[in-house]
Amino acid sequence: MKLVSFTICPYVQRAVLALEERGADYEVEFIDLRDKPDWFLELSPRGKVPILVLDDGEVLFESQVIVEYLDETLPGNRLTPADPALRARDRAWFTYASDEVFGPVGTLEFSDSAKHPEALRKLESRLDRLEQELEGRAYLSGDGEAFGLADVGFAPALYRLAYFETLGLEIVGDRPHVRGWMARVLARPSVQRSVPESWEADVQAGLARRASPLAA
Repeated sequence: MKLVSFTICPYVQRAVLALEERGADYEVEFIDLRDKPDWFLELSPRGKVPILVLDDGEVLFESQVIVEYLDETLPGNRLTPADPALRARDRAWFTYASDEVFGPVGTLEFSDSAKHPEALRKLESRLDRLEQELEGRAYLSGDGEAFGLADVGFAPALYRLAYFETLGLEIVGDRPHVRGWMARVLARPSVQRSVPESWEADVQAGLARRASPLAA
């Protein structure tokens, strides 16, 4: 399998994380989203990453679709629980991360300071909700006992929130359930391997290019 990627894309990070969790044999081809090659535009219906090119040439797109496909077809421990209600819950939280969390995180990364207060307000609200949901749970997924699909969905956002802290922007604050969950997720070897070695340098370049206050 080949995953087509952009180095700092959080959606790609989800797919890599699933591949790593399941011990898949895969290769990654990086492209520049500012100069998309023609072959990529022919393969990707939305012109976005990630896309996963299977051995038979079939192309999958959308991170959640790719992660669930990998979970259903690769050997090893599943990321999704057997119980249909818990499995549906995991999918819902995966989507919640995409729709409610990735946006304000991206605003903090790559927008000017005028947009930061609203992004911070949204993130504070989302983190408060997660603090409630995580009470009595080690992980967000399934019954709370094991790392799974919902945690994969949030991992790129947690990775960035931890990185923001190294730049002096503290967001998680006094939310012990979120803080503990974030530490457990980020400690997984698969999460550490889900970004390329150039990730931090590429993020810094993006911050500087878009004049984000975090670049300072």
